Amino acid sequence: MSEHNDEPLLMDMLDACRAVTTYLKGLQLEDFLNDKLVQDAVAYRLQIIGEAAYKVSPETKANETAIDWFKITGLRHRIVHDYRNIDLETLWRISQKYVPPLAERLERIASDFGWNS
Repeated sequence: MSEHNDEPLLMDMLDACRAVTTYLKGLQLEDFLNDKLVQDAVAYRLQIIGEAAYKVSPETKANETAIDWFKITGLRHRIVHDYRNIDLETLWRISQKYVPPLAERLERIASDFGWNS
């Protein structure tokens, strides 16, 4: 880990990953597409993940190459700046396919450093 304290940022990412997983638990794609509240909650948490990832130090990013920092921050920018063109099925797919492994990696980092996760 770098001189810069990335722990709060990485923990914010982990908390947001867990929230996304909780919001979508037991839902199917159709449920998600029909629930504006859940869509908004998931989009908000994905923004948090992206913003925190953007602020993580270059040293940590270089050490954690299993995390696709560029795509994570790119999604945040897309949600915030191109919100009218967000494809909900894409948010669903990202939340199902990429958020759980990201959470697992962040949990390993937290464990390795003895952080309370």
